[in-house]
Amino acid sequence: MPQSGWTALVAPVPALDPLLAAIEAAHPGATRAGIPAHVTFLYPFLPLAELDSGVTGWLTALAARQAPLTLEFAQVRVEPGFVYLDSPLLKPLTDEIRAHWPQLIPYLGRFGADPVAHLSLAIGVAETQAIAEIAATALPRTATLDHLWLAGNDNDEWRSLGRFPFAATPTA
Repeated sequence: MPQSGWTALVAPVPALDPLLAAIEAAHPGATRAGIPAHVTFLYPFLPLAELDSGVTGWLTALAARQAPLTLEFAQVRVEPGFVYLDSPLLKPLTDEIRAHWPQLIPYLGRFGADPVAHLSLAIGVAETQAIAEIAATALPRTATLDHLWLAGNDNDEWRSLGRFPFAATPTA
């Protein structure tokens, strides 16, 4: 559960907001309120009190080297109580981010030492039928990531602390 003062490094995926809204309508409480569809690269990230120009400078430089990523989500993944999408195209960026901050353990180790970057579809869903319904409506999906978003949680509300556009030219 998010705590006040925590931050996250994510990439918004507005093309999948309607999907999350439909999941929430069918399964109230299954999605995270207050934050749009997004791929999570590192959570928790640095505490709000530790953010400075060195952090934002590194994120700006990283994003400048990164071309927009067009992802094709072809498989729904299911862990106990958790339904998500991932893509192998996220791994290089995830690895670079996590290598820069090796002291930050994603999800405080709850999902192992190196969980994949992912887009959460539903959390806390235990019913097999509900999971099957979510999986059936989720695919196929294509989305483009074009910037990183540094989000901060303050009193149980997420807010933008910085947006870092991907500026590199895509390679063929």
